[in-house]
Amino acid sequence: MSLADSEAAFEQHCNRISPNGALLQTLTTQRINNFSTLAFACGTPQSPPSEEQFKEFANVVNGGVDMTFGELAGLRRVHFEASAIVMAELKSKATEPSGEAGRKLPVAEKAARLRDQEARLTGLRLKGELQPSFALVDLVAQMKESNCVSWIPPSRCSKRDSEIQSTMKEKPITLSLEQQMVKLTAADEHVAVDTSTDLQLQWALQRRGLAFDQCALISFDQHEIWVQQLLGHLTREAPTGFARVMVSQVIRADREMFTLMAQEIQTTLQPDARGVMPMEAKLKELRTDPRVTMFLLPLPRSAAKESDKVASTATSSKPDHGPPKATVRPAKKAKPSAKAKSLCPQELKGFSQKDANGSAICGAYNLKAGCKNEVSGGRCKKGVHICMKCHKNNHSFVTCRAN
Repeated sequence: MSLADSEAAFEQHCNRISPNGALLQTLTTQRINNFSTLAFACGTPQSPPSEEQFKEFANVVNGGVDMTFGELAGLRRVHFEASAIVMAELKSKATEPSGEAGRKLPVAEKAARLRDQEARLTGLRLKGELQPSFALVDLVAQMKESNCVSWIPPSRCSKRDSEIQSTMKEKPITLSLEQQMVKLTAADEHVAVDTSTDLQLQWALQRRGLAFDQCALISFDQHEIWVQQLLGHLTREAPTGFARVMVSQVIRADREMFTLMAQEIQTTLQPDARGVMPMEAKLKELRTDPRVTMFLLPLPRSAAKESDKVASTATSSKPDHGPPKATVRPAKKAKPSAKAKSLCPQELKGFSQKDANGSAICGAYNLKAGCKNEVSGGRCKKGVHICMKCHKNNHSFVTCRAN
């Protein structure tokens, strides 16, 4: 729902202009309860009414009684702003069709829906863990506006408290090219949702159900039946030789539910004349469908372990580098031969002629004359250029000060 069609935003704005509520009551009496209706009630946004036409409109709206200058000014202001809002939204739809998904519900509309939900669901305290974030409500509202069903994973079902805390952080600014113009935009950051425990997973799914309920796509009680069906499998004892149902299976069943729902609902997601919501009706039908319930069956223990490995690999952020490599054992250190001992200079006898990796140490490098061979990578053809006494590479045996 856009700002032009929001009754809550219209009510809030009218009460801001006329705190006593007279302006809102005057307009709602004539069934003018949003900006779009008011914009076309007198003239059109592209052709504003003349002075005589507007006074006649104000007189009719006020029940045939002339308005005072103050009342007329308030009505004129609301009418002008309504026309501007309608024109701005029509322009954005015409010039930026791709930006339709980025449109958000007005804050006043979200607050009004939350109050209505609290009045209907008296057994729930919609605070803290059970209050869906504005981003989650917008995500569901966009689904309804676009008539396109999509799966919202628990990792996207954030709460309002976390959203408030994340807004205090500075968001990175990015450059984007739109309509051959460079714009500075703040990147939208998804609030992290912890679903590591069964209770946190339940809260995340319940927040999603409350968001669906606010947008009139699926009632909360029907969505809660599905949530309890999923979570009930996590605590159910498995037959002998089988493993309990894992969280990964629950997530896959939930994903399959909405995938099938998207395939089978090809019409609008708006409730019909009887108030039946298509997504809710399809949810009732699919929650016992074998294509969904097959994911909730206990697996043999070996298959369950393999399935858990696949699920953890799919959710891991680390890239897959193929099968694990075999552990390479370090080679045993070779003992110096009798010939090497005999050829070793007198001052270097008694010291190891190989480093910790088993590579030969250049003896000439550790003498006063030094090594005359070509050095590449800290070594020559005779061996590495390190101190034969302390095995450090920044000096030779001649200048070593180690005890």
